Amino acid sequence: MSDFSENPAVTHFGSENDSLILQGKITSEDEVRYVLLSSSIESIDSSIAMFTKVNFYISAVILVAGLVCAYFVAKSINKPIKNIETVSEKISRLDFEQRADESVNTPELSSLAKSVNIMSDRLSSTIDELKTANEQLCADIDARKRIEKMQREFIGNVSHEMKTPLCLLQMYGENLKNNVEGIDKDYYCQTIIDETERLNDMVKTMLEISSIENELYQVKTERLNFSELCRYTVNKMDIALNGADCRYEIEEDIYINGDEKYLEQAIKN
Repeated sequence: MSDFSENPAVTHFGSENDSLILQGKITSEDEVRYVLLSSSIESIDSSIAMFTKVNFYISAVILVAGLVCAYFVAKSINKPIKNIETVSEKISRLDFEQRADESVNTPELSSLAKSVNIMSDRLSSTIDELKTANEQLCADIDARKRIEKMQREFIGNVSHEMKTPLCLLQMYGENLKNNVEGIDKDYYCQTIIDETERLNDMVKTMLEISSIENELYQVKTERLNFSELCRYTVNKMDIALNGADCRYEIEEDIYINGDEKYLEQAIKN
């Protein structure tokens, strides 16, 4: 065994019989103390082995705990991401009902969810505006088609309505010019005046007819004797029949509510 060192700052190690020996001198407040520590190397090796084993178990527990924590953390992060993915997929199919969850703890995911919801709202609003504009465009196209149809019908109605009074004026005028016997000249003259006034008012009448057909004008009805109106109109049209074998019967005293002018036009048609 080695001697104690005279220098208190120096520590000596030695071994004897497989033992580890620590010896030294400590000076404290002018008091000198000698220290001798001895320990079996086998016990040290055993302690080191035990410490290594404990470290292994501790490391294993820490690793498992870390994996479990990582799993739950990943799951908590993956859930809002999956939610945002699902919402984005629905938005791509123009389904704006589902909302992304903005209450997640991660600020970045919360901001992303909020952005997705804002995008969904704006897309929904834009699509609604486009639908409204498309419906308005379709309505405008339909209105344009109705106007074009009105114009065609108006020209046809004018041609048809003007043909009858012109034909009557021509026939009544020719009979008066040729002094045909047995005719009532006063009646003929009055008829010519009536039909001339009717031609004068024809453009206005046709416009009113177009308005009625397109529900833009309301017919003014009054109670009238439809039998008399039929008889009056047929008598005026009798010359146009030019002796054709035409028979008709008019029931007496039929009263209705209607517009005399348009009913007469209907009877002529």
